[in-house]
Amino acid sequence: MSTLNIRFIRVYVAFVSALLLVTSLEQAWAQGSTAAVVGTVNDMSGAAIPGASVEVRNTGTGAVRNTTTDERGRYRVPELLIGQYEIQASNAGFQTVVQRGITLTTGAELVVDFSLRVGAVQETVTIEGQVNTVETQTVALGAFVESAQMRELPLNGRSYTQLMTALPGVTQITEGAPGSATGFAGQGTRYSISGSRPNGQAWILDGQDLLGYFRKVPGSGATGNALGVEAIAEFQLLTNTYSAQFGGNGSVVNASSRSGANDFHGSIYEFIRNDALEARNFFDGDKPPAFRRNQYGASAGGPIRKDKLFFFGNWEGFRSRQTVTRLFSVPDDCSRQVLQSTTTPGVCGPPIPSVDFIGRPTPYSTDPATRQRILDTLALWPRAFNRIGGGIGQALVPNITKLDEDYFLGRIDYNASAKDAVFFRYVYDRGARDDRGSTDLAGSLRHLWPVLSKTRAHYFLTEWQRVISPTVVNHARAGFTRPYEDAFPTGSPVVSNGVASLSAIGSPGVHPLQFFPSEPNRMDGTVNVIGLQPLNNAVSLPYYFAPNTFHFGDDVFWSAGAHSLKAGGSVVRQRQNTWSPIFVGSMWVFPNVTSFLQGVAVASVGEPARAVDPQSDPHRDYRYWVYNFYFEDQWKLTSKLSVNLIPSPIIKHPFGPARAFFTMWPIPTF
Repeated sequence: MSTLNIRFIRVYVAFVSALLLVTSLEQAWAQGSTAAVVGTVNDMSGAAIPGASVEVRNTGTGAVRNTTTDERGRYRVPELLIGQYEIQASNAGFQTVVQRGITLTTGAELVVDFSLRVGAVQETVTIEGQVNTVETQTVALGAFVESAQMRELPLNGRSYTQLMTALPGVTQITEGAPGSATGFAGQGTRYSISGSRPNGQAWILDGQDLLGYFRKVPGSGATGNALGVEAIAEFQLLTNTYSAQFGGNGSVVNASSRSGANDFHGSIYEFIRNDALEARNFFDGDKPPAFRRNQYGASAGGPIRKDKLFFFGNWEGFRSRQTVTRLFSVPDDCSRQVLQSTTTPGVCGPPIPSVDFIGRPTPYSTDPATRQRILDTLALWPRAFNRIGGGIGQALVPNITKLDEDYFLGRIDYNASAKDAVFFRYVYDRGARDDRGSTDLAGSLRHLWPVLSKTRAHYFLTEWQRVISPTVVNHARAGFTRPYEDAFPTGSPVVSNGVASLSAIGSPGVHPLQFFPSEPNRMDGTVNVIGLQPLNNAVSLPYYFAPNTFHFGDDVFWSAGAHSLKAGGSVVRQRQNTWSPIFVGSMWVFPNVTSFLQGVAVASVGEPARAVDPQSDPHRDYRYWVYNFYFEDQWKLTSKLSVNLIPSPIIKHPFGPARAFFTMWPIPTF
């Protein structure tokens, strides 16, 4: 080994060690974004040729792996990067045979068999693209999305996760249905795989976990996008009986990022949607409301040093300004006068009863402060254009949403020597969602309660592959992820002379839903009247989630005759810093419009005032370790029968020191 390579190995080991010491370690990730080639080398009579040389060459990067066949003519080359390959088999006294046009995809194990003719080794027979791509070597069940599908299928919003619906057994969860996206757990679309619940899935890129605090879907929780169509080469969906490398997840979405090669390649792109191309919503009126969406970016990859050092980078920008007209249930014109509704347009009934259903005087009739709060709260709903009964009417509300996102992926691959290969990859995903009048998926009316949600996600990964011998390969990796999410209200309505207008939280004026006068900077509460759209349904706001995950792992692959052995493990350090008060402004629930106008609530809940409970602390900071170990033996008993042995324990260290003290008391008065 050269002095340069020894120095490189020492520097790399020092770098990884420093990374681990400074940042600790992270959750179990799997090294499964590579491929393998297996096969046999026989003569023309079908007899095995032991000791034959097999050379596997990546035609894009020039990387070469060599091995020899065993006593039965078998060979196996694991841990190959995805891409185009040619494979050569040779032996003394036989012609050399070269198979070209072999495409290795994520997780594939292709069978490439050779039949050598007697002749001089200098004589070469070239075979183009005659490899059977049907997977016969693994018992894993799943499906695959190839590179052409990634880049050529039209996607509304260009989230690569949308391609999941093209795979068998995958169902997109309908918006608003149980298990679908919510602002609290991210806006991303979720999927049921093989009938399972829309969680408990693993989403990984180059073997690195992409999920955030709620473990739902990858991408920006603020915008709901999972950008990276130009940055991700392909992905596979594994649903059952997959390798122990992936742990015990219900299903696995295993993706590989694009990398550079000896040829330069790149793209510049922009995708546009606007209201000139949109059809009208039924409630839009004469023309569609304003809509502007632009997605643009560029990607480039190529050699820094031919056959040695390569780069790839992709940046994508997403800008969207959209107004959607929605129909909401609101108090009708009679309810606004605290009168009973009738079916006759323009005519209202008598006043709302001054006693409740058991004959007690109502707060509206006995407490002037409650009476004024009810009248001020009525001003927060938009005016109805009709009546549908029970004091309820309908209103058309423009919902305005502003989305901004920037996604970057950069990757460096380095073939340090014939036995050593390294890559570094970094992903940064920054997104922001500015809701001014939008609704969450539970149907909340927030036309006067704008919310700013942000994503700041970082993913760093480095891997080192060492070919110890033709039959033994070691793969070490270290990484860090921080998919940070937060959301904060940015305004509060004030009411003057029965008219509501947007203002700042804590500003002078009458804030009807500010239930803590001693804490003017506390966000507004929620009023939920059954049958009406809730006012400021933001019980989960504000919050931030900052999960810091540090990870180190190592895998060894050993081909020994009929046995294909894998063993490895990982050490994961979780440092989750979260702040989520929940019901910080309090919530009042009324069974119907009449009860609301009377001031008779059936429930009120929220975080107590600081003066009542100064010890209340909504911080939840968790510290723990996860240790994963696995061993797998794929034993090929015959050419048609294989047995997999997979013991794989997972050890989770008890929670370390954390802050997690929180109380909730009922609120006494409206």
